[in-house]
Amino acid sequence: MKKTKNNAYSKSIKREIASSKARFISIMAIIFLGVAFYAGIKSSGPDLELSISNYFDERGLMDSKIVSSLGLNENDLKLLQNNDKISDYYATKSVDVNMTKTNHVVKFMENTTNTNMNKLVVVEGKLPQKSGEIVLDEQALKSNPDLKIGDNYRIKSDKYTEAYFKKKTFKIVGFVQSPMHIDFLSRGTATVGKGSIDYFAVINKADLDLDAYTEIYVRFANVANMDAYSDEYKETMEKNTEYLKDLYSNRAVQRIEEVKAESQSKIEDGYKEIEEGEEELEKAQQELNDGKKQLQDGKKEYQDGVKKLNQEIQNGKAQITDSEKQLLNAQKQLDAQKTQIEQGEKQLTKGKQDLENAKKQFLAQGVDPTKSTAQYQTQIDGLNTMISTYNSLSNDINKTVAATPQGESISDAKIQYWKAMISNPQLGLSDLSSSINSLEQNPTNTNAALGISANIKARTTTLNNSKSQLQTLVAGITEYQKGVETYEQQLANFNRGKAQLEEAQKTIYKNKKTLAVSKTELEKGEKEGQSELAKAKQKLDDAEQEIIDGQKEIDKNKKKLEDGKKELDEAKDELDKQLNGSKYYYFDREDNSGYSTYKGSIDSLDKIASVFPVFFFLVAALICLTTMTRMVEENRTEIGTLKALGYRDYEIAKKFIIYAMLATIVGSVLGIAIGCVMLPKVISQAYSSAFMLPSVKIKLYSSYIIQSVLCSLICTVGASLLVLKQELKEQPSALMRVKAPKVGKKILLERITPIWKRLNFN
Repeated sequence: MKKTKNNAYSKSIKREIASSKARFISIMAIIFLGVAFYAGIKSSGPDLELSISNYFDERGLMDSKIVSSLGLNENDLKLLQNNDKISDYYATKSVDVNMTKTNHVVKFMENTTNTNMNKLVVVEGKLPQKSGEIVLDEQALKSNPDLKIGDNYRIKSDKYTEAYFKKKTFKIVGFVQSPMHIDFLSRGTATVGKGSIDYFAVINKADLDLDAYTEIYVRFANVANMDAYSDEYKETMEKNTEYLKDLYSNRAVQRIEEVKAESQSKIEDGYKEIEEGEEELEKAQQELNDGKKQLQDGKKEYQDGVKKLNQEIQNGKAQITDSEKQLLNAQKQLDAQKTQIEQGEKQLTKGKQDLENAKKQFLAQGVDPTKSTAQYQTQIDGLNTMISTYNSLSNDINKTVAATPQGESISDAKIQYWKAMISNPQLGLSDLSSSINSLEQNPTNTNAALGISANIKARTTTLNNSKSQLQTLVAGITEYQKGVETYEQQLANFNRGKAQLEEAQKTIYKNKKTLAVSKTELEKGEKEGQSELAKAKQKLDDAEQEIIDGQKEIDKNKKKLEDGKKELDEAKDELDKQLNGSKYYYFDREDNSGYSTYKGSIDSLDKIASVFPVFFFLVAALICLTTMTRMVEENRTEIGTLKALGYRDYEIAKKFIIYAMLATIVGSVLGIAIGCVMLPKVISQAYSSAFMLPSVKIKLYSSYIIQSVLCSLICTVGASLLVLKQELKEQPSALMRVKAPKVGKKILLERITPIWKRLNFN
């Protein structure tokens, strides 16, 4: 009998679920949302923290960094050798460079292959293996998107900074990420330029010329198995930092003495080189003074020889001067005319050659300069029309985007107008059809509209260039045709003058033949004498130039020695200042802005996870209370009948408890399956816009799952029990009757008599 009763009651529960699927699904859906958000958000913080902690361990992120204002050397490394507390360490060299052309501050580091710490993640390409190779931080592509593997990378800065590099030009072989820089905003502070690093670069250690190490990175054995962001790790690292300070407590004084010894030796060597240079300059000056005296004697001998030769030539020329005077006057007049003719001929020849060259250039371009320019003017008019249309369309797009509030859609009428213009085959913009179609599908994407406008503007520039070329061509053809006319007129004038000059020259040649023989001997003697004098003068000039150059070289070297001595004095003073302010500095992961910022993001997520899901459970409780109240009221007659037949309260309530539990369990299972798996991935993807993150590792946390399921059961089963408690107190006869409506009460407005009386409901 009992078995039959249970079977009948089970069928009743199934019928209730089947007849109220919407109610069952609504309870299940709200429980699904509450559990998904509670368990998912609660799991996201630990999942993200676990994933990044594993990433730091895989890449060997340093625990501490040691820096000194005087640099570091092997003596600093010896303190870390054979130390049980230190699991790994390495020293490296780096230099901050303010790039003069781009104003970017770049941190150049050497590629360290002998350690498993701070291992770079190769995004593209490979690490530098040979001298002259370089890999860049992936962040460099934001500063210069045109960079690619195989390009040459040039270091351009001040001469003191460039002296740190053995090479100035490198070949890009890859792009990388570093576990020391997981955020996109900061790459640390710099000692040059604007004070912050834009991106880092890694080169072969053979290409970096630094005397001392700039950093020592350390990993401690006592934090090897700790989570990166745990309180235990933070407290242990505070003790480790104090340990490093104690370990290096005497190194500041020792390092000062080491630098003093090295620098003093270099300074003394510098003063010694200056003294030796001054002695060599004194000897060179004495030799130069002796050469100046010999030069003066040679100049006197040369001047005497010039006077003697000039007197002899003057006597010979006087004998034929009288006979040449008349002929000379005639020749002068003729020569003047001849000079004018020759200049005219050269100008004509040059003009003709220029015209021929211009014609060849036009013909090489497929243009006949002898024809009319009307066809080119027609093309210019067509280009003006197209340029005007392009400018109008581009300006319309820009004005429309400027007038459209952010986040709102561009009007469809405008988009259709633009689309019609772009589709016009006469405008040549059909290749922008995909862009305007994309804008039509997403009219809120104002950047796409601006991209179309920028593309049209670029084409306008191209059309303007074509127009300028055509205008230049028309101007060139016009100028060529005018030049041809001018040349033909001048050629006719030249031919007439040349014929007259040739007749006059024949007459003079006949008279000159008589004087030619007598002048030949005189000229021969004059040339021989001048040749000898010229050789002598050249030797004197060469000797004088050598003396001048020698004096300049001596003065230049004296200046160098004076500057060198001054630089040594300044270097000595600067060294004293640096030594007085020297200090060792110790940094840990907390000093890394990306590391600490990501921790803050996880903490914020944990705070949200403590508050946000509560609202879902409150809403779930209210919905379940309302739903179960309605369900119980609908089943009042059945409840009264069952009580009259002798069913106990527990047996009657079991139907509603099972109903609520089934909806809760199904919703909870779906919420856990989706929330714990999907939400951490979604949040990690959202954080990836600001951080370089590894793939998130999903882990199910039993505490969060149990908490969410219990909260869900309390909301549903608790609401059911609360409603049933009130109903089961009534007698079966009362339950089988329709529930009497609640007694009406006056509303607040009815109690305000002056207002209520004035209301008319007709």
